[in-house]
Amino acid sequence: MGPALRPAADTSRSTADESSPAPIVPRLGPPAGRQASPASREAPPASRPASRGPSKRRSGSATIDAPQAERPPMPAWLAGLIIAVQGAAWSWAIVVVPAVAAFVTAATQVTTQSSWSAAVRVGSALWLLAHGGQVSVGDASISLMPLGLTALIAGTCALSARRSAHKRWQSWVAATAFYVLIVAIAALAIGSSLARVLPVTAVAAATGTLFGMTTGRDSETMRATLRAWWSKVPAQVKEQRGVAAGMRAAGIAVALWALVGACMVTMWAFAGRGSAVDILASLAPDTLGGLVLGVAQTGFAPTFIVWAMAWVSGAAFQVGAGSAFSPGHAVLDPLPAVPLVSALPTGGMTGAWATWVPATLIVVGAVAGISVWKTLRRGPATDDPPAGVSIRDLAVAVGTCIVTLAFATSIMQGLATGSIGPGILATTGAHGGAVIGGLSWRIGVGMAAALVCMHPWPRAQLAALWRASARATGLASLDPKKR
Repeated sequence: MGPALRPAADTSRSTADESSPAPIVPRLGPPAGRQASPASREAPPASRPASRGPSKRRSGSATIDAPQAERPPMPAWLAGLIIAVQGAAWSWAIVVVPAVAAFVTAATQVTTQSSWSAAVRVGSALWLLAHGGQVSVGDASISLMPLGLTALIAGTCALSARRSAHKRWQSWVAATAFYVLIVAIAALAIGSSLARVLPVTAVAAATGTLFGMTTGRDSETMRATLRAWWSKVPAQVKEQRGVAAGMRAAGIAVALWALVGACMVTMWAFAGRGSAVDILASLAPDTLGGLVLGVAQTGFAPTFIVWAMAWVSGAAFQVGAGSAFSPGHAVLDPLPAVPLVSALPTGGMTGAWATWVPATLIVVGAVAGISVWKTLRRGPATDDPPAGVSIRDLAVAVGTCIVTLAFATSIMQGLATGSIGPGILATTGAHGGAVIGGLSWRIGVGMAAALVCMHPWPRAQLAALWRASARATGLASLDPKKR
């Protein structure tokens, strides 16, 4: 017998095994031809680089991330202190640095330490005036507030709070308290009274800081706190629709009233531009001095607008004990030679046509009345308007608007009253009572006229009165319902 034959399957399998490549096995050791050095084979654990992530510990075959210690949050009082210091430093530098620069450029020999300190004292006094302080210059006392700088102070507080990463109500309270403390210390150092400094500074700092903490990044915590506080207000208070509508209308009326006052100041400044040019020519300031003079006068421009608002109400304001400026007449006493004085309403800015300017407040009252009607018709937090608006809600809204306007007017006129020098210059501003009286009846008439025209009940009563009078006088043919 011949040799035994192998099956074909075995032959094909062996051929496939020979033609297929061998599997690749990862090499765990050093490459061929190289040998690991003793240092690399026996490297101690301490020589390995430390990991930057959280530390790990082994538990059996599993690896558990160890919790990393977190940095404790900044205390609320420290965050408030930083906000207050930044806000005070920024507002002080904005006022003092231009004063020092103007003093340096105006004086030819500024070499002594007393000269520099005098410039800093002047700027600090202006900064303190913006907080409601009182500054003594020789025998004279200056207390008229530059309301533009007061608004700037609130803005620096808002910017400082906006940059803070700790926006909580505790930080807000601490920032307000520390800012008031800083200004009070400065006022005592200069020798000013704290009677007006404390309330003005507290309101400006609290308002600016609150605005900064409720805007920008990381402000959701503060907004959630305010919403939580509002949720705790009793439902009986929230349901007073007339009160809310009246306060909204008062805000609109104040804004429109201030707009009319700003327009009047613009007209007065345009009419007195010739006197302003003459005063500037007599002063002959250099470039930087003129810039500083313009910035200082801009700080008092809102104060001028408040005086113009009193003028628009029909009342008179004073710039000196013997002066009086009202729509009907103007009495002017000698005043300091500054360009802003040329914007006082004299000459052609008074007379017959000016006596009609207070009638614009009736139009402002009509706009406020329309706002009340729309607010009450819209209803609280609903898309469908209610069936009607009660007379009681309208009366409450009108009364709330008038009371709110009286309160706001007393505050504004009080802030725009003070002294600008000795003697007759110790009295400036308007009498708050006269302004409130002239404003209230004009706004009230405008609101009543608008609400009578929009509410169906007064319209029905007027229509019935018209028909009755038409029948009595034989003018029934004029009745629109019979045409």
